[in-house]
Amino acid sequence: MMRALWGKAISEARWLLLACSSVVFLFSWMRIWLTGQVDMRRFQQIIDAIPEGLATLSPVPIQQLASYPVRIAVTFEEPILFIAMTVWAISRSSDSVSGEIGRGTMEILAAQPTRRTTLLAIQAAVTTMGVAVLAITAWAGIAVGIAMFSAVQSADPLQLKIPLLGWHIPLGGVTGDPAPIPMRLLVDAEIFWPAVLNYFAFGFFLAGCGTLLSSCDRYRWRTIGLMVGFYVVELLLELAYAAADKLDWLKPFTFFSAYEPTWMISQWMTDERSVYALLHYDVGGQLVGLGSMGCQVMLISLGLLAYGASFVVFARRDLPAPL
Repeated sequence: MMRALWGKAISEARWLLLACSSVVFLFSWMRIWLTGQVDMRRFQQIIDAIPEGLATLSPVPIQQLASYPVRIAVTFEEPILFIAMTVWAISRSSDSVSGEIGRGTMEILAAQPTRRTTLLAIQAAVTTMGVAVLAITAWAGIAVGIAMFSAVQSADPLQLKIPLLGWHIPLGGVTGDPAPIPMRLLVDAEIFWPAVLNYFAFGFFLAGCGTLLSSCDRYRWRTIGLMVGFYVVELLLELAYAAADKLDWLKPFTFFSAYEPTWMISQWMTDERSVYALLHYDVGGQLVGLGSMGCQVMLISLGLLAYGASFVVFARRDLPAPL
């Protein structure tokens, strides 16, 4: 019986997982190529020209974007990766209970000699494994791109060196045409594990919330609608506090404040130990907010809490007959 339940859950999810993981891998891989096509010195000029008002929307101080690790880390905040993880998490979690009720299969499953919690645990496990696959696939696309592609960099400007005085006088011009440099010499793919873990935690939280709503409802379409509405409201709150300092009090009310993959990599570049910090302090020692590990723990803990609540609700509720 257990084998049949596992086979059913996997067969229902495999094609969606294949589609989402393919999109995540190809986009992450292509993003490395696009990053390497923009000369870093020219990119610095673009950054310098960004108005201060728009610079506040950057996930890190705008000048830190002029480094390859941070620019690559922005991949995890691209809409394509958001959409892929959100589609997987919401579609699979919403199907766990309300989807089965709507199709009329929940009565059949619940009539078997298996606990309700076991039925839900299998669905949750398959969904969580899919979240992990998407996170690993994103890293794999980045790693393959770093191994395959090169970055275009302009040669250093001509300078007149005066040894006795230690002066370097720029003469203008460059020593030659832009030269390709293998990306693997500029970036190590292993440093992106904090961003990968944060991407996983993001999907795990959404899956937990979707499962909780699904365990309370009988209509899958309503579960999806509530999750999409929740997602949009949380996203708007993030945009609001990012655009205006006076709205910073909204930050604790959106889970997006704990999804900071680019900031985590920028912190890693400054101090590798920062990725293990639960709390983040400024240079003056004042508490600013959650640290890198604190963000991971927050999202995963909320996801576990939502999953725990969904098990309690599903174990106690009455199952309505399908319409």
